[in-house]
Amino acid sequence: MKKKKVDKRILQTRQSLSDALTTLLQTKAIETITVIDLVSEAQINRSTFYLHYNSLENFMTDLEHDHYVHFRKQIVEYFDTDTGWLDHLMDPEKEVTFTILDYVFQLIEKNTQIQAFMGARLYDSEFLLKVVDDGFESAHKALLASGHDVDINRFRQIYSFVSMGCVGLIFNWIGSGMKESSQEISNLAHKLVKHSLKSSY
Repeated sequence: MKKKKVDKRILQTRQSLSDALTTLLQTKAIETITVIDLVSEAQINRSTFYLHYNSLENFMTDLEHDHYVHFRKQIVEYFDTDTGWLDHLMDPEKEVTFTILDYVFQLIEKNTQIQAFMGARLYDSEFLLKVVDDGFESAHKALLASGHDVDINRFRQIYSFVSMGCVGLIFNWIGSGMKESSQEISNLAHKLVKHSLKSSY
């Protein structure tokens, strides 16, 4: 069954709206932006906006889904291809860089939309929580394939603690104005993750 092609004009309209939102977020809080603000910045008619979206919230939810898909792809690829975390899990004294942490913090630092979505949603950022769940499934799969003898329940507990700790770190970073660079936050996350693993095994 062939996938239905999306009209290029629809994609162009969506991109214009996305770019406009990013521009507006540089000077306005996400909760103060209106449809009129958005279409004016995007230079499209309001009727065109409502042809594709029921509301501004509907549009932002659609964008959030895109961010989720992107994050999920990177997380899954990481656990599928990088075995350094497994080596560190089995030998906490072994030095390893969790490249996914560097990637995530750098992406957030560069993306105004993601910052605004997380800042507005606070601890109710559904797409981040879904990414955490998807990450566990990928990590669990990689762990089973590795043949390492690890208690799965114990691993789930550690994964939950580490991943949700990183989520909390992200929200705190955004909420406090992102005074630290992504590299500084990533370095801190690395220290906390390694300390957690050493204390657990």
